[in-house]
Amino acid sequence: MDKAIELFDFGDPGAHSVIHSLKIIGLIERASADEWVATPAGAAWVTTGYDIDLARIMHSNVWYFSEIIHELEVAGRLTFADLILRSGKYSFNGNYEPIKRGAMTSRMALLAATGLIVNVGNKNFKATALGRAFRRSIPGIDPVDPVSVPVQEVGPDAPPVKTADQHVHTLSDETSPQLADNVSPSIAEGREGKIAESLLQAAKRSDKSLDLEIAAINALNFLGLPATHIGGSGEPDGIVRTRPGLLGSVYTVETKSAANGLVPEEQAKPATLADHREQHDAAATVYIGPGFERRLLDVLDGDTRVAVVSTTLIAEAVMRQADTPLTPEQLEPLIDPSLHEADRRDQLKERWKAKEEWALAMRGLVEVLSREAESPLTDDEFSSSGVGWLDLTSMRRSLRDVLNREIPRETVMEVLDFLVSPQVSVAEKSDDRYRLCIASDAVARHFDYLGRRWQVGERLYRLRP
Repeated sequence: MDKAIELFDFGDPGAHSVIHSLKIIGLIERASADEWVATPAGAAWVTTGYDIDLARIMHSNVWYFSEIIHELEVAGRLTFADLILRSGKYSFNGNYEPIKRGAMTSRMALLAATGLIVNVGNKNFKATALGRAFRRSIPGIDPVDPVSVPVQEVGPDAPPVKTADQHVHTLSDETSPQLADNVSPSIAEGREGKIAESLLQAAKRSDKSLDLEIAAINALNFLGLPATHIGGSGEPDGIVRTRPGLLGSVYTVETKSAANGLVPEEQAKPATLADHREQHDAAATVYIGPGFERRLLDVLDGDTRVAVVSTTLIAEAVMRQADTPLTPEQLEPLIDPSLHEADRRDQLKERWKAKEEWALAMRGLVEVLSREAESPLTDDEFSSSGVGWLDLTSMRRSLRDVLNREIPRETVMEVLDFLVSPQVSVAEKSDDRYRLCIASDAVARHFDYLGRRWQVGERLYRLRP
């Protein structure tokens, strides 16, 4: 305490906060009731003085640190408020509430001081190349759920916000943090947010089972899995098809809400589920609930004609559908009756990751082609076709430099086929070489226009004679 007061000219509260933070980060530890020593990691960092070592120590001891870099890498750039809101995705205890503002400030300051993120102005931050490399060099936390519960409004007279890092993962002792003005008070941003929020809330309302029936059917329809609500005595809550019309299998849908978040064992009724399947000539049952007691899973999860699915996973699929859209075929693990409930998310994660990889490759390839268009090779190195052309090998090499990672050849080829397709025409192809057709800063608008084609067609369809 005396040393902290001497070094930083703090009073007792400030000195205590310094010592508490150093302990949380993992730099010091108690040697006795009134003595402290440097941890082995802390002593090693003081010896080397490398900023990146401090970041590694910080990451290994503090919740939501390198995950901030991941969010910036995925989004490109985010505000401080955006990053606070996204912290709820990494909750351990299932409340999905955001980090305290003071705790977030400490993390951002350390990330910036160690060169892992940078403030690019207008309240926006982005990850540096060093930050992206750091993030890939260490294990991180996968988001538990991309959906957070409504954020409590805070102010001078409001009670403290209980956050995901309330105890040992807190770098600030603030008890009344204030979120930035532009933090959304709800997850319900857009249609997918409202659908996911309705599903999660209905799953806990055991006194209103109809709400969950309707919310589950709406979510499945949003995902492109055609579903119909039935309900009523002696009937399943609905049916869902794995493909449009008669092209896929029919599954019955059974939903169970639970105020405590766990559907009890007595709700496992294999005979009833079998009767409902027989009534509708269904191949399997999709059994949906917020969570499940172990003995219920023992009964239903091993049944190859029952797919036990959590509302949390369906909500995550809904929220991810906007950025990493999966076709009904790719969504198969969500309702595949041959999978155990615990295995569904891992298989879906692989498919979401593949979609992100594809999108990153597309952005990187446009950047590579744009750079070649801006600064082409000298005249004597041109072919007769003109300037700005790159072959596949050159693009893959440049893409590796731009993204600091290797992208599989198959992915690159698939992206290029998409970019040069007649309906997209972002790039053009000549023999085995490619060239940009649209300025890179206009590509986003170009895709926006392409996305409106269905709305135009729908409007014209409604106006047809």
